[in-house]
Amino acid sequence: MPKHNGCMEWICRPTFFKILKAKSVQEFKPDPYVATVLNCAMWVMYGLPFVHPDSLLVVTINGTGLIIELAYVLVFLLYSNWSKRVRYTFPITT
Repeated sequence: MPKHNGCMEWICRPTFFKILKAKSVQEFKPDPYVATVLNCAMWVMYGLPFVHPDSLLVVTINGTGLIIELAYVLVFLLYSNWSKRVRYTFPITT
């Protein structure tokens, strides 16, 4: 399991405190947060009992990280302007 999963959620906190305080995403990009969501989701799927038995720790840690990162992405989407929101929500159209 990658060692950055547990730390990535806490590294992002200052960025999101700035976003919440300014009520704008300014020039921040959601790319690392979306990548971490995908990473955690893949590890959760890998840790499911029918894929890899006896991997409760993998599911627990990455499930928690997935929830935290989804909250970060949601905050990013809430405080971004419409053009950024569309560009990152529908990447195929850009």
